[in-house]
Amino acid sequence: MRLLFLSFLLMSLVSCGQSGQKKQNKTNLEERPEDRIYTYYWNNVYGFKNFEGELVVPAIYPRVRNFIEDYAAVMDSNYLWGLIDKKGRIVLPHKYTFLRSPSEGLVCFSLNDTIGYMDIKGNIKIKPAYFTGFEFMDGIAPVENLNSKWGYIDKEGKVAVDFIFDEILPFFEGGASVRIGSKWGEVDRKGKIIIQPK
Repeated sequence: MRLLFLSFLLMSLVSCGQSGQKKQNKTNLEERPEDRIYTYYWNNVYGFKNFEGELVVPAIYPRVRNFIEDYAAVMDSNYLWGLIDKKGRIVLPHKYTFLRSPSEGLVCFSLNDTIGYMDIKGNIKIKPAYFTGFEFMDGIAPVENLNSKWGYIDKEGKVAVDFIFDEILPFFEGGASVRIGSKWGEVDRKGKIIIQPK
């Protein structure tokens, strides 16, 4: 139960745009408080402020994700996503129907009905072929295929763990919680079950 609790806690951080505590990811969790950028909400739109409460990015976005690796995904008034830096400058244009903040150098994106991954310059690294996906952690990302099964891919788009699960959580310290039917277990990075679903 403790393992599942930690995994669910981890997923809650990932889904709102914060990744784990690996050194290669300069996240808000790892920065000093005075260096962090914070989301704020005003008149039904979002912006960002610094530790002192000073305005960094005006509140003009209907939706935003937290800063990861110095960048944040933001939605404009046309409901299209783009990427900005900590000064509010547009890094990727607002043309994506779905976008996450970058993790380990890759951005989960969609232009239509499927998601893929690109770098912060917009170069596609993994072609869109999945229904949904999350940030990379420890070099692996959880993705859902078009048959509603979950697995893990590496940064080259190769299958790291087969698509046999009904629900999965990101890897953390070598293990990840997975669900088959109504039962939860744990697998290692090779897909080997180390805790039988129960």
